[in-house]
Amino acid sequence: MTELHPVDDGQAHALAAVAGVRPADRNPYLVYVGGLDSAESRRTMAGCLAEIARMLGYGDAVAVP
Repeated sequence: MTELHPVDDGQAHALAAVAGVRPADRNPYLVYVGGLDSAESRRTMAGCLAEIARMLGYGDAVAVP
């Protein structure tokens, strides 16, 4: 799992909006999974959310709006 690192360059959110991608600190999947206490919980929930994303037609759970 990728660690979240805060970005405060004043342009990260503007760039993400143009690209149609949320920055990591605004992505619900990354914030939720990254906030879980144990590695086992993060791994389990990431797998469950990835499966739900596939069922919804997304290739990656991070890409789900």
